Amino acid sequence: MEPSPPPGYDRIAEIVLTRKSALLVQALSLAIGGAIVVLMLLAAGPQSFTVGPAELGLLFVLLAATLGVVVLHEWVHWLAYSLAGLHPRFGAGTVHGMPVLSTSVARPYGRTTALVGLLAPLVLIDALLLAASAAVPGLFVWTIVPIAMNTGGSAGDLWQASRLARYGPAVMVVDRPDGLVVYGPSGGTGSRGA
Repeated sequence: MEPSPPPGYDRIAEIVLTRKSALLVQALSLAIGGAIVVLMLLAAGPQSFTVGPAELGLLFVLLAATLGVVVLHEWVHWLAYSLAGLHPRFGAGTVHGMPVLSTSVARPYGRTTALVGLLAPLVLIDALLLAASAAVPGLFVWTIVPIAMNTGGSAGDLWQASRLARYGPAVMVVDRPDGLVVYGPSGGTGSRGA
């Protein structure tokens, strides 16, 4: 159930995943993740791999780290909203067949907070992984899959942020399981961006 609009605000838009946009986000996620893998492998240059017991252990650690990035991604959303004074909660489910993890807030909050919350995991996690691989060059190859997973997994966040950024800073948003509802100040002054 969607909360009531904030006093002095009217509902002006929905940024929700439809069946068509869910397919677009899934395709975008795969394309971004695949492009990251290719670009990082090209940056790494020729590599030779041997697969023995030690490498199998490293592959298991890589898999665990990649899954950990998914959890870390949602935690960074939670942290960004918490630092803004909100009380976020975690969720999991599907939207039009697309599996989603979510971090949402039960009350209206500002557009800038929403944009920071949406983009924080992409920026922070990728920056930390790239910094770690720059500090310890041997880690570079091992960060490729976690970075691709985080970046590709941010496709839905990027999709929502790109649409939300079209509205002025005075708008408020409310989370829904399938996206966001946008509220503008009553009378429409300053609610729409370019």
